[in-house]
Amino acid sequence: MKIRKKLNYGKKDLLSLAPIIHRDVKVMISIKLDGDVLLAAKEKAAKDGLPYQTWINRLLRQNVLTEGDSIEARLAKAEARVEKIEQMIREIQSGKAA
Repeated sequence: MKIRKKLNYGKKDLLSLAPIIHRDVKVMISIKLDGDVLLAAKEKAAKDGLPYQTWINRLLRQNVLTEGDSIEARLAKAEARVEKIEQMIREIQSGKAA
């Protein structure tokens, strides 16, 4: 059973009120996107089984709220994790792992 948290829906003014958890606030805004970008977002959202607004929000969250890391820094971290996993696999295959 999926538990849903209570979301607050409102205007931008709601963000300035305290105390609130900003992640739990959904604010309706108007944004202008290029037509091809919107169509691509809708297609990708449909493939993921999500409403396109939710898909765009997740994409923004992943890219805007990433502790200030650049894409290059995040890629370097991911590559380091992959290398560590590959090393663990090599150790397991050679019988060195405890």
